[in-house]
Amino acid sequence: MDASGGSGGSGGSGGGPVDHTGWKVFLSGGTDFSIAGGMTNGHHTGDSSPIPDVPQGSEYLGFPVLATPNGTGNGYQVVSYTWSFPQGAVKGYGSFAQATEGPGPGGGSTYSYFAGAPSASLAQDPAGFPFTADDLNWTSPGVDHAVDSFYWGPTSKGNLTVSITAKFEEIVNGQVVDSFEGSDSTTFNVVATVGTMSGKSVGTAGLSTHDDGVQFWMGYDMNSHVDPPGTRKIGIQYSAQVTAPASGSFTAIQTMQYKETRQWTDTNGVYHKEQNGFYVNPTTKLPYTNPDGSFKSTTGYPVLDSLGGVGYGFRINDSSYGPTSPGQPTATSAPVSDANGALNTLWGNDSPGTPLGLPANWEGGTWSRSDSFTITLMYNPDPGASGTGGGGPGGSIWVPVGTLTWSWSATVGYFTHNNPTPKWVQQSATQAVGSYAPTTQFPTWSAAKSDNNQGFGTFFPVP
Repeated sequence: MDASGGSGGSGGSGGGPVDHTGWKVFLSGGTDFSIAGGMTNGHHTGDSSPIPDVPQGSEYLGFPVLATPNGTGNGYQVVSYTWSFPQGAVKGYGSFAQATEGPGPGGGSTYSYFAGAPSASLAQDPAGFPFTADDLNWTSPGVDHAVDSFYWGPTSKGNLTVSITAKFEEIVNGQVVDSFEGSDSTTFNVVATVGTMSGKSVGTAGLSTHDDGVQFWMGYDMNSHVDPPGTRKIGIQYSAQVTAPASGSFTAIQTMQYKETRQWTDTNGVYHKEQNGFYVNPTTKLPYTNPDGSFKSTTGYPVLDSLGGVGYGFRINDSSYGPTSPGQPTATSAPVSDANGALNTLWGNDSPGTPLGLPANWEGGTWSRSDSFTITLMYNPDPGASGTGGGGPGGSIWVPVGTLTWSWSATVGYFTHNNPTPKWVQQSATQAVGSYAPTTQFPTWSAAKSDNNQGFGTFFPVP
């Protein structure tokens, strides 16, 4: 049934049939943040207003109500309802909490609900946690669970409709004396987010010395690591913009794949190999663990390198290479547009590297490192309102817009045998910056970087 009609029982509290003429189920609530500003309930059938524009990342929160002439349905209570969420609706992107439903001690089944912003220590779902059938159905008195809110995800685009079918009952002395069931729907026009990023190699990968000119590094141009603004050499510089919608904020998340290998022969002729913090020859041992519980990485999974302010932080509309410029501190995000309506640009840079050192018994060997990075441009229509989901207060989430990839690698050697003047020698080095590509995939990771990319990386594990 639609909102203009429904089905009902044959009795009522007065003992006779109930006239359901004019009764309807109405889908209340709406999207908390529209392009025009403020909350919108959407476009219902018969509305004179146009279908409202809403941004990706905004939250929809709704609930069914029974609308009757002159309040004749007062006292009826909802006993069940079923949602139909549109394509692209997601639970969220960030931290999830556990809750239990059902009567009695210990409750019943356990479910997850969205509970906060992206976390440095939690992996994400590339699809934004799609809904299950159990999420969309509710039956009183609370022995079943339904998620009454969702976020317009990165695949949401164009006119999309939210629908609900609900049943209301009048209960007198524990007995159902009348019931009414109906449906309603509302439509929104979801505006796709458009952005762009570009990057360039400013430095070169290979063997260099650090600031003091003494410590050797293998990196993406570390020769002038912390010089004054405007003169500091770096590995990669990139810029990012969101071109539509004109409101909201944007940032970037960088993830990386990391591989570092050191292999050498000692003064006793024994061959050693160490990869990402593990000795793989001559014996295998557990990864090094710090007192805080962090551990050295293994290869083969994505690592969170930064939630915002990749490398040395973003600068808004400032393309200098230095960590900061006068009057222009680093930022973790920026409004899409400035006060005059001009698009803002986030500028960022990065220069990963490893300080080189030798075990006491090193006679000769090589050290290599290979990193690949993905920078994901993210958009949030209203970052000041923290999304909570799970039927909680309104909010919004960060949604992916596009990606930029880049990489570097280097191999260096140091040999002391029959060499009166041993030194580090570069054997190979590469660097590459890819092209921007739109995406609908949320960035994911299995650990979080914690040591500024220096040496064998230390990462926080994901629970």
